[in-house]
Amino acid sequence: MWEGEGRPEGRHLDHWQHAEDQLEATERAAEVEVEQIASEKPKKKSEVPPTAPPTKKVAM
Repeated sequence: MWEGEGRPEGRHLDHWQHAEDQLEATERAAEVEVEQIASEKPKKKSEVPPTAPPTKKVAM
């Protein structure tokens, strides 16, 4: 931010506040996403795609 604006003198508090605002917005967005995922209905077995059987490890 600071470098992008040409390293202006005396603007450090503005840049600091802007960085804090960006961080808070990112954290809020992550919280909303977690809440949305947590509130989704679990899928029925018939809706879950089959998984491959575990593979056997070969001793070397």
